[in-house]
Amino acid sequence: SDRVSRHHCEVLYKDGHYELHDLGSTNGTYLDGVRVSRAVLRNGAVINVPAQVFAFTGGMLHYHAHQSGISIQLVNVYKTVKNATWIIVCKIIQAGLTLVVTMLSSRVLGPAGYGLINYAMSIVTFLAPIMYLGFTSVLVQEIVQHPELEGETLGTAVAMSFFSSLVCICGVAAFVSIANKGETETLIVCLLYSVLLIFQSVEIIVYWFQAKLLSKYSSLAILAAFIAVSLYQLWVLFTG
Repeated sequence: SDRVSRHHCEVLYKDGHYELHDLGSTNGTYLDGVRVSRAVLRNGAVINVPAQVFAFTGGMLHYHAHQSGISIQLVNVYKTVKNATWIIVCKIIQAGLTLVVTMLSSRVLGPAGYGLINYAMSIVTFLAPIMYLGFTSVLVQEIVQHPELEGETLGTAVAMSFFSSLVCICGVAAFVSIANKGETETLIVCLLYSVLLIFQSVEIIVYWFQAKLLSKYSSLAILAAFIAVSLYQLWVLFTG
């Protein structure tokens, strides 16, 4: 094809794995439907150069006839759906646990105590998107398109989100001190609850797993931690 460069791309075996390198081609090299310059090849990956489609399995490339890009979408759809399923199922379980803990908390703490917790939660929920600095919208795309810079990209995102979480905690202290002047208990509860922002800032690592279609592991780890925290909350509620 005249859309394929003379030296378009190459597959190299390096440090125990295969890598796909684009050699500065004009029309680009695509891995699982995303244009890449360099990426690690995983079993079942689909490589597309103009008018050519290859499947990478067992350390070998298998040629497939090009059909207007449909083959890429069909081969990769199973991996994408499976990845999304793990995220959705774990989120549903977390939502169910949250509902149970919330109902029990409202009964045990009463209107005043539960209202205070809900007030602190509302402030932290409002600040969470600000803390992430917009990284959640672009991080997966950046890792997929520039895998050679994934360490630098992820490290920068985590570091900036962590620093932002500390600034947000200071913001919580300032806001509550002004809005609820003289209410020491409210200030303490809000500050303790805002510590969650620090853990949420590190949680941005899960986007690396999403970019690699490996959300099974991150979702199960987060779910396990969420269950442990929920059980601890229930223990505190019923033991006083």
